[in-house]
Amino acid sequence: MRSKNLIQERSQLENKNMHILVDIGNTNILFGKFNNLDLVEQLRIETKVFNKDVSSIDSETYKKINNFIKNDCVDCFISGVVPDTILSLINFIKNHQDLNIVEIDNEYLANLIKVDVDKPYEVGVDRLINSYAGLNLYNSPLIIIDFGTATTFDLVNLRGSYIGGIICPGVNLSIQSLAHNTAKLPLIEIKKVEKLIGKDTASAIESGIYWGYVSLVGGLIDRLKKQNGFEDANIIATGGLSGIFRDDLSQIQYYEPDLTLKGLNIIYNEYKK
Repeated sequence: MRSKNLIQERSQLENKNMHILVDIGNTNILFGKFNNLDLVEQLRIETKVFNKDVSSIDSETYKKINNFIKNDCVDCFISGVVPDTILSLINFIKNHQDLNIVEIDNEYLANLIKVDVDKPYEVGVDRLINSYAGLNLYNSPLIIIDFGTATTFDLVNLRGSYIGGIICPGVNLSIQSLAHNTAKLPLIEIKKVEKLIGKDTASAIESGIYWGYVSLVGGLIDRLKKQNGFEDANIIATGGLSGIFRDDLSQIQYYEPDLTLKGLNIIYNEYKK
């Protein structure tokens, strides 16, 4: 009997350390459930679900979200780049669970990392969180590349200041634009291709997208390394598509697909101290 009580007490203690972190992107919302430093569960849903009246969410998605956020967590940290979706999600959580919700925005991040750009509040919070995570995981200077809806490059100098970056159209955005704005070009899925020259329309597009982005990213890395003393920068790739290019971008040393969630978790643990 005592053994059973000990197991219950231990479970309750572990649950007190469980928390939810949410990264709202333009395309997807990523939920992460952490136990202290460990990511124990993830849920990914399309952002557009919360761009409309939440009462119209389909039952399956509703159930997934509600099951993910219920019972065993007390804290929820939210960050994102879609203001209306942030508000909708916060209201949804408040209506369904009794959680302590903290929004990580530019004002909050200004206390954690120096932002040395002309308009600091225009910088996406995900880019600042990634930069802060990079500073905690690797030595600066840093070049952080996020393969998301946009492909972004963010620079952190030797003093640990965020100094700006580059924004390019994302891989899938380019694919969709090519298909939707032409009469005869098909919609393809990004994948690694071996041959540079395509023998039909689909393989020509596949080559153009894959090797085009390898050249874009590799070329920009080389240019960035030549400027501002970034020759010895640690280069980190993140985002769901980053791993596709791994074999052909030798300049990138580290792949952190969950860098934003890791950054949020670092911020959360500092908040709880």
